[in-house]
Amino acid sequence: MVVSADILGRGDQKVIGVTQIILYESKDNKNFYQVGSYLPDRHPNMLSSGSVYVADIVTYLGTPGYYYKASVYCYAGDGTNGTERNYMTNSRQALP
Repeated sequence: MVVSADILGRGDQKVIGVTQIILYESKDNKNFYQVGSYLPDRHPNMLSSGSVYVADIVTYLGTPGYYYKASVYCYAGDGTNGTERNYMTNSRQALP
């Protein structure tokens, strides 16, 4: 699974990108459990500056047949004042 983000800021932003990714796994595509989290301190490509942020942030090799989805927190602002929104991806099944 590859988690990507495309963020368009209103004008030039001091900080723009993704502040957190939480990855979930399920055997039945109904009951999901957290299997990982990603933060900018360990993945510096998650945050940048400017008016546009586009990146493939995380690649996760799951278990074939299991389902995966991610909660992605997108941010644009000056680092103190800004807007952060959470988006949940659709689930996808890992291929054998």
